[in-house]
Amino acid sequence: MATVHRRIVRALITLFSLTFLLTLSPFAHAEAPAYKFWGYYQYDGEWTASPVGPAESTPEDGGIEGWRYALNAANPERPPRTDLDFEEVCGDTEAGDGEKRLAVLIDYGTAEDAPNGEQPSQPEAACAVLPEAANGQQVLEAVADVRTGQGLVCGVNGYPASGCSETVANADVPANEAAVDFALPEDAAAAESTGSEPTDAGAEQEGDEGGFPWPLAGVAALVVVLAGGAVLVARARA
Repeated sequence: MATVHRRIVRALITLFSLTFLLTLSPFAHAEAPAYKFWGYYQYDGEWTASPVGPAESTPEDGGIEGWRYALNAANPERPPRTDLDFEEVCGDTEAGDGEKRLAVLIDYGTAEDAPNGEQPSQPEAACAVLPEAANGQQVLEAVADVRTGQGLVCGVNGYPASGCSETVANADVPANEAAVDFALPEDAAAAESTGSEPTDAGAEQEGDEGGFPWPLAGVAALVVVLAGGAVLVARARA
C-alpha cells in the first residue's frame, strides 16, 4: 500500500514540475498573431463583425454596412469609428421598385496601422442603391473601387496599394478608440462642384495672360513721341 502511495506522490510531483516548466517556457506567453485587413461589420444599435463573408451576406434595405482597415486580433474588434445612422447618410436618396438603399461607412484606419509609405484617407460615408438581391461585396463595389484576392477584400479605393491581410507578430491592439468625423455624401458633392468651377481670380489671370499687353504698348508709344520730338528740335537748330 505504501508503494502505491509513493507512486502517486511521484506522479503528482512530476505533473506539477512539468506544469511549472511550461509556465516558464517562452511558448507559454507567446501571443497569437494579429492581422491587418479590411474588416466587415454591420450596425444594429452597435457594431458587430459579420459572421459570414460579404459575398455570403445579403443586407436588407435600410441597413448600415461598415468596413474598417485595422490591425485586428481575436479581441477586441475594431469597427468603423462612428455612430452615424442611416438617415444621416441616405436620408435624401430614393430607391426604385426592386431596389434597396444601404448606408456604407468606410474607415481607412489610423496612421499607426497604415502600411509603410502610405497614409489613410479621411473616413467616408456613402449611400448605395442597388437590386434587393445584392450581397455585401456588391454593396461595397457600388460605392468604392474594390481590390480582392483569395476570397478577401484586399483594398478599397486603392488602400492599401498592395498586399492582403498582413500578419503582425506580438501586436498591441488598442482597446478603446474615439469617434472620428466621416465625410458625408453631400460633402463629396460640394467638393466636386467647387473643383469643377474656375475661381474668379483664375478667370482674371487667364484673361490677363491671353489679352493684349497694354502697358507695354503705352511705353512704346511714349518712346515714339520722344524720338519724334528730338528730330524736330534738331531740325530747328539746323
